[in-house]
This record gives sequence, structure tokens and C-alpha cells, in this order.
Amino acid sequence: MTRGGGIYAEVSGDDRHLYFANRDFGASIRRVPVEGGEETDLVPGPIGYAFNWALSPDGIYYAQVRPREQGEDYSIQFLDCASGRTTELFRKEGPFFHRWLAVSPGEERILYGEQPVGQSELMLMENFR
Repeated sequence: MTRGGGIYAEVSGDDRHLYFANRDFGASIRRVPVEGGEETDLVPGPIGYAFNWALSPDGIYYAQVRPREQGEDYSIQFLDCASGRTTELFRKEGPFFHRWLAVSPGEERILYGEQPVGQSELMLMENFR
């Protein structure tokens, strides 16, 4: 169905379009008619991991991820497919990684996964015997 491959796809509620991420990390979100045709780039990305978006009857909820030295700048956006307007719903910066996003059926809640950036220390031990 896709020209360049895809991952994590959802079919629209009216069964007319297939929405998909075009790769695993740094993905964009695209749409192609189920009957065949040209792909349309709806969210140029990067959305981070391929499952950082959810389809709703009116649009797409998605995360924008910008890597930092320690963690990410993370925001959740909503693209209204009818108007093409994007609204920022949430923003967070810090030492975390985000790899997943889901929206409740009534669109009252958004669930996302957050993992702290791993920390490590190198220690020199002397005279330990």
C-alpha cells in the first residue's frame, strides 16, 4: 500500500485512508487512500518513535520529540485534518525519553510513556581488599 514502506498503521473510521509512520525513529505521519493513490505527508516529523501518535475521528494526536544532550524536548500536538490547524496540548523538557502515546475513546485523556534517562557513575575504589 505504501511506496517507501511504513510501520504502525491505522485505518480511518470511514475506511477510506490508511495512516502510517514512515519509519521507526524520526518518523513522519503519512496518509494513503485504501483504494491506492499518492501518499500525503500530514505531519512532517520528527515524531520520535513510530507509535508516538493516535488517530481520532477529527485528526491526529502526535508527539514531537527533539533530542537534547540529556533527554528530550517533548510536546503533544493535535492536527485537525479538516482545517489543517495544529494545536499544542502539552510540553515538557527534561531528562526523559517518550516512546508511546494513546488517546482515550472519548478523547478526554492522553496516556504517554515516560522513561528517565539512565544515569551511570564511574568510581575508582582503592584498597578494597
